[in-house]
Amino acid sequence: MTKDEQTIANLKKLKSVYNGSYGADIDRAIKALQVEPLTDTEQRIFLAAMSREEKVCKEVCKDGDGIDLVLVCHRIERKVKKAIVCMNG
Repeated sequence: MTKDEQTIANLKKLKSVYNGSYGADIDRAIKALQVEPLTDTEQRIFLAAMSREEKVCKEVCKDGDGIDLVLVCHRIERKVKKAIVCMNG
């Protein structure tokens, strides 16, 4: 049994103990743990797409006005990479 599977089993036990008091919160926690991780191919496609998007954002933002979309691209990529690492344990 994986770490996530064990955690889900423990959350389900906890839910039955609390008789629904925190049921919705526990259900959200279980759903978050059941996220299907990206395959290697899916990760590569995502990173390639983000790279292309960053190039487009550089062109759009070259005048310097408004939101720095390149920075937004970097934050998205960082968050997804972190989520991938967390999912893969």
